[in-house]
Amino acid sequence: MKRKGWIVRQAIQKYLLDQIDLTGYQDENGNDYVMESMREDEKLAAARRNFESEMGWLIERSGKRKACTDWLSGLCSTVPIAFMYCDIIKLAHSTGGLNENSTEKDEDRICENYFSYMASNLVELFKKQERRTK
Repeated sequence: MKRKGWIVRQAIQKYLLDQIDLTGYQDENGNDYVMESMREDEKLAAARRNFESEMGWLIERSGKRKACTDWLSGLCSTVPIAFMYCDIIKLAHSTGGLNENSTEKDEDRICENYFSYMASNLVELFKKQERRTK
């Protein structure tokens, strides 16, 4: 069961990385981001900077995970993830979080915990990226 959880987490983290969209944002030098030429770690660092800039007050008050949950559930433009029930269920099936035998109760559980789960994975990616740049 641990192996399945690891596989799902890897698929979700890949999904989050693929969703990063920096269109309309600028780097610390005032230049527009060019997504096509950015490496994964650069995209992640820029997304983290946007998160910390937009949610710094809540990070200080409630911590990164809670702030990230609020950021994602507020439909942030930096990491535009699925938010409709049917899309969340499709994502869970495609990443292995649900299988063809899943019940409606399983689907409800996935949807109830979705933004918190996604935030935990994104914060984990941010931490990995921070450690690599130190």
